[in-house]
Amino acid sequence: NVYKGANDTIKNWIKSKLASTKAYRVANWQLDSLICFNKKVNKCITCVYHQESITTNNTIVFFYGIKIKREWFFFEGPAVYIFSERYGFPPNTPLSFEKLHEIAMKEIYGGYLKPKGFLGLGGYEINEDFFQDLTSVAWYPGAKPQTQDEWDKIYLKIVEENWAKKDTTVYRADQ
Repeated sequence: NVYKGANDTIKNWIKSKLASTKAYRVANWQLDSLICFNKKVNKCITCVYHQESITTNNTIVFFYGIKIKREWFFFEGPAVYIFSERYGFPPNTPLSFEKLHEIAMKEIYGGYLKPKGFLGLGGYEINEDFFQDLTSVAWYPGAKPQTQDEWDKIYLKIVEENWAKKDTTVYRADQ
């Protein structure tokens, strides 16, 4: 249900021509099927992969979800640009979604689980620090929340700000 909600959110953003979706409208994109949840299952992190056909930039975008009063809200985080030549491909080559997922497994999702017990002999557990981006005031200037309600207001404001920015630019495939 969370995956479907996140995917539907992106499609709705594109249909509504939100400014943040320019890359989605000129690129092939895919929401990763891996979703990392915190222990309370009220925060999640996944990725969106872009194969940009016009600029041929491969991008991995952090995609965040927050559950507030039993409803999930989604927004983008930072983007990581992936240069094809660094992975043995010619420059300006779109990487497959499988390759982007492989890169994300190592570079993005690597900190999700941490060893449990001595030398990891107890298996693995969720690393709550993996979700620190969602509770760091560094990415939202002026924020000094002290309670979960204050955080929820910030998250909802981010979602609202995303909707406030409509894009009226017309894109053509030959641009």
